[in-house]
Amino acid sequence: MGGGLRPRGRRGAWGPSLWLLGCSWAGAHFGGVLSEIPHPELGPQPKHPVCPPCGGLVPSKPPQPFSPVLVPPAAALKASPGLLPLAGLLGALDSFDLGGSSEDEEEKGRTKAKGGETPPAPTPTVQRADSLEELVLKVWGGPPKEQWAIPVDISSPVEDFYKRIPDPAFRWPFEPDVFQKQAILHLEKHDSVFVAAHTSAGKTVVAEYAIALAQKHMTRTIYTSPIKALSNQKFRDFKNTFGDVGLLTGDVQLHPDWVIFDEVHYINDAERGVVWEEVLIMLPEHVNIILLSATVPNTLEFADWIGRMKQKQIYVISTLRRPVPLEHHLYTGNSQKTQHELFLLLDARGTFLTKGYYAAVEAKKERSSKHAQTFGAKQPTHTGTGPGQKGVWLSLMDALRKRDQLPVVAFTFSRARCDDNASALTTLDLTTSTEKSQIHLFFQKCLSRLKGSDRQLPQVLHMVELLKRGIGVHHSGILPILKEVVEMLFSKGLVKILFATETFAMGVNMPARTVVFDSVRKHDGSGFRDLLPGEYIQMAGRAGRRGLDTTGMVIILCKTCVPEMADLHRMMLGKPTQLQSQFRLTYTMILNLLRVEALRVEDMMKRSFSEFHSRKDSQAHEHAITQLSRQLAAMEEVDTSGQLSDLPEYCRAVQEGCLQGAPGPGRGLGQGPVSSRGRWLPAGPGVETSSLREGADCRGGWGM
Repeated sequence: MGGGLRPRGRRGAWGPSLWLLGCSWAGAHFGGVLSEIPHPELGPQPKHPVCPPCGGLVPSKPPQPFSPVLVPPAAALKASPGLLPLAGLLGALDSFDLGGSSEDEEEKGRTKAKGGETPPAPTPTVQRADSLEELVLKVWGGPPKEQWAIPVDISSPVEDFYKRIPDPAFRWPFEPDVFQKQAILHLEKHDSVFVAAHTSAGKTVVAEYAIALAQKHMTRTIYTSPIKALSNQKFRDFKNTFGDVGLLTGDVQLHPDWVIFDEVHYINDAERGVVWEEVLIMLPEHVNIILLSATVPNTLEFADWIGRMKQKQIYVISTLRRPVPLEHHLYTGNSQKTQHELFLLLDARGTFLTKGYYAAVEAKKERSSKHAQTFGAKQPTHTGTGPGQKGVWLSLMDALRKRDQLPVVAFTFSRARCDDNASALTTLDLTTSTEKSQIHLFFQKCLSRLKGSDRQLPQVLHMVELLKRGIGVHHSGILPILKEVVEMLFSKGLVKILFATETFAMGVNMPARTVVFDSVRKHDGSGFRDLLPGEYIQMAGRAGRRGLDTTGMVIILCKTCVPEMADLHRMMLGKPTQLQSQFRLTYTMILNLLRVEALRVEDMMKRSFSEFHSRKDSQAHEHAITQLSRQLAAMEEVDTSGQLSDLPEYCRAVQEGCLQGAPGPGRGLGQGPVSSRGRWLPAGPGVETSSLREGADCRGGWGM
């Protein structure tokens, strides 16, 4: 997809002003465009990196000489004045002239002037500082940029937003939220931002404004996404909004002003997360960065890593709550008679209701006992396309339709289970005659691009029958054109229930009124496990449509049993997974670095997020060692005379006593130089070691 390159006619630009990239292409592309900056740990770098395909020079900041001055910044002086290495500080200050010569030097200069000698020209020096803090500022030439991650306050409204931006680059039919306005203000200043917001909070607004700014300034923007489904959806959305959009899959050289990383928390992916880290490391420094992510605990730490690496400040903007609160339920019904068994477990205020959990457990126990009385002790199974599975979904969909809780996204962690669940609902029809007609016309229009034989594929025919009844399936085993059709029909509200895998929740902006979990356990490649809090929140966040729903409903199906309370509590209220480095050396990375020759493999490893963690931990460990060393130095010396200092002599005496055998009658511990506690008593006049041979009990040893 995506048009070819064509002349634009604006400042010699070629092609669309917005390009959408996949992560695999981006990793290969940015390997040839590097930004070399003077790094505090790496020292001076090459002045101008070269782009290998074209041989041109990539703009970068003039390199600053690396100066190993061990003077801490003023902020550090205020924060921890008691932890400064004063000896090193004073030693470093010896090389600086503080100005203001002594009285003897002034007198000497006046004497030479009277004798006809011309006094030497005064050497330019640093002015006298009234305080150590002022001296540091003068030496450093001003306060250094130490705080790279800057949190932005969104607690108060932006009253003067339209005064500060009288002519915004883009306008929406709604009033932007506070966090969106703060991000837009920083984009107007050409700052880099990291927006960590809840699912469906409106992070795309920030990306849209950056694209509008690029069009206003006749520059380009690159939008990267982790999965194809998200790229396809954003291509359609941006195409309708901006028109001038391209979709890239090949190695084409661009010079963008903005790069947008959507769903940046995907860097935690064990397989493909390393590509995101490579792109961030190799991205040219002059390019501004927009990071969009779900809520993660260590946004400041991640932004600090990028800011230190790129030598630019990253403004971190986070939301405090979801725009549409969620209510989490447990469903234990499996028929029309039990479809009312929907128990509230977590309300919209985030309160975990144990009463609802125990009610669900009792309802499940009662049904299990009735089943055992009728059919025996064997538990019912709800797998595959059996009657139990079909009864659960039919009763649930009937209950949700009565409550007006459609459309529904049903997350199922198996492609086969998705197909089985959809095929089991043969008697379910959720669309009207008008909607059936719209679906038929749209489907036939989309299939017109296929060949005649391809239109008769079994999967195509099966999907047509499902979609006419308002049922859709979305997973990696579906043909790409069918997935695109399902996404578009779902966005129009014509698909009432969509059975999808986890990838559908990865940034695809298609919220529903209700989200259903077929199970809360998944197979991660090595075994079955419960969903992590971040995974559950990401999928559950698709419930609740902003501007349409006051609350979103999340339902967990309890087919065979009710999950443990502790597991549900941890999954719903636990902290999301932190952003962690998945950096590792790959053959592709090494080949790109060898081709470029502007960045070594060692430098790549030093700039990685994992190495940033290691250095941060080493600094903490060094600080702890310093503290412990000071505590040890402040301790008073313990008098060990008669104890440890005489231990070697005591050991020799004990060995000699053991060679003489057990003590005689009436002799025991405390006789001779061995005390009742086993301590050695220094020998004095009249005390001989023979008494030890006769009276020492060697069976007890030291400490008896």
